[in-house]
Amino acid sequence: MQFIVAKHQNNLKLRDYQVEAVDAIRRYPKPRPVLVAATGAGKTVISSQFAVERLERGPVLFLAHRDELLDQTLDKFSVVFDALAEKGREVKIGRIQGPDDDVEADFAVASVQTISQPERLERWMAAHETTPTVITDECHHATARTYMRIYHALGFLGSVPEGHVHLGLTATPYRTDKADLRKVYDGVAYAIGIHDLIDMGWLVPPKSVKLEIVEGLEGKDDGADWSDAEVEGAVDTPSVNKQIVAAWQAQASDRLTIAFCASVEHAYHLAEEFEKAGVPVAVVHGALPKEERRQTLDAFSDGNIRVLCNYGVLTEGFDRPEVSCIIMARPTLSHSLYVQCVGRGLRIAPHIFKQDCLVLDVVGVTDVHRLMTVDRLLAGEDKEESGEKREGPGVKRGPRIAKRLTASAFRWARVRERVWLARDFKGNYVRVEQTQVGWHVAYGRFSTDELSEKPEMHRVYFGPDAEMAWGTAATYAQIGLARSAVGAEEEWMALPPTEKQVAALRRRGLAVPQTRWEAAELLTQPTPRQEELLKKIFRANNIPHALLPETMDEANALLNAVLGQRLGRQAFLVRYSMVLPHRWEIFRDVVQRHEEAKAAAEAIGIV
Repeated sequence: MQFIVAKHQNNLKLRDYQVEAVDAIRRYPKPRPVLVAATGAGKTVISSQFAVERLERGPVLFLAHRDELLDQTLDKFSVVFDALAEKGREVKIGRIQGPDDDVEADFAVASVQTISQPERLERWMAAHETTPTVITDECHHATARTYMRIYHALGFLGSVPEGHVHLGLTATPYRTDKADLRKVYDGVAYAIGIHDLIDMGWLVPPKSVKLEIVEGLEGKDDGADWSDAEVEGAVDTPSVNKQIVAAWQAQASDRLTIAFCASVEHAYHLAEEFEKAGVPVAVVHGALPKEERRQTLDAFSDGNIRVLCNYGVLTEGFDRPEVSCIIMARPTLSHSLYVQCVGRGLRIAPHIFKQDCLVLDVVGVTDVHRLMTVDRLLAGEDKEESGEKREGPGVKRGPRIAKRLTASAFRWARVRERVWLARDFKGNYVRVEQTQVGWHVAYGRFSTDELSEKPEMHRVYFGPDAEMAWGTAATYAQIGLARSAVGAEEEWMALPPTEKQVAALRRRGLAVPQTRWEAAELLTQPTPRQEELLKKIFRANNIPHALLPETMDEANALLNAVLGQRLGRQAFLVRYSMVLPHRWEIFRDVVQRHEEAKAAAEAIGIV
């Protein structure tokens, strides 16, 4: 169990539709609302804000059925609580899963499989007089026996106690087995679909390559999907697997890829074909030990594995924005399953200049009308099953608005490894850094033209979630930067370099690029001479390279302040903090968090 305090270290802002969603849930007239929000909408952020409010009434129990969902929820709740709870407020957070038994937590994330056990449920109920708030993630599973046991014990079936709320979260509210969720929920309080999020720029659009290589799949008259066994017999053949690999090599070899397979055996067979082609590949499935699965997913996130063949574990709660290719090697008739799978590749990732997600749709050689493909998804077919058209009394729909400026709408200059900067002509900037302990987002101002103005730095996010980091960066870029300087679609960016840019590049010994933006990006960085002088000074004083200036303006200001002076290490750092206070604060921020992470790891015996 952990105590956390709201210190307002993160200046997190919810997106407009997230604010609307929280308000709709709050105002819903019945005690068991559902939030329907497509992948990438930020269901956990929305529910965390609601949970922060509900803690006033008593403990909040957050239910999930996968380990990854528990970890992500605790991380995101901590960030939201720090930013949006009353400053100084303290709560106990914890998890109930396997050996973890934090039943006295104010906010607890619980594995359904664990807390549905009678002795665990009794321990939770003994620790709390009542449980006024339950939140169920991926609530389309809520009619399962284990879930129903929890709801019955806590009083959320039948007549619900006054003031109690059971919030369900899902991207796919309607089950393929037709189980009736009305046994558990009263209706949808708010819905925002995949089309809305693509329109607003919070998801990248999918584009499809159809691989018509499967024989033996026939249409079904009962409206159900094919079973895994039916699909496996058609797709898990040497010929089909080889053709999938060949298509990936031709179309997507530069993309981080997830393949959705029809069985564990199919996942291993497809992985074998990738291995034969020399592609770094791995397999994940539900029976894989937790630690091995975590290590595999980490290697995938780091890019050491290019293709992840999976069965049954990555359709929910898996967030790796860098994924930009999905192989649908498990054909489906289900809109819900298809959206879950394809959604794993739709999250925005401006730091890798991701513009879309390529979907390799493995389809039959004969036309099955109801087969889900990207074409049908973008055409809006089968929305009834997805919930995007299920509007009724009390349901608030997400906005159909013009595309907003998200992180992908801005040009981000990579000023060094894992550091990106968007800066306008007046020195206003938004900076994103991926550190060893999380993503750091800051905004501020640094200008050598206005020497009387003190440089500024305001940290707005520091946490583990790339999607939250880039979403926050987009919010502040939209608010604080001149779009004419950083808008990705500004006409000047595609023009040839100016004469002044060409001359400056040649003085530095740099090749002249094709566009004005590329030239500006190169000229933003310190000159080779500046880098040489600064690295020499840093080596002499044993200063970490993480503090090296990232722009020519920063380098110029620091060199003007230290060249020709005999400064010891401490005096140099004092001068540095005066000239580049924004960089100094960012460095201290990251180091402090790193030290906290090391101390926490040592305390629980990880290192």
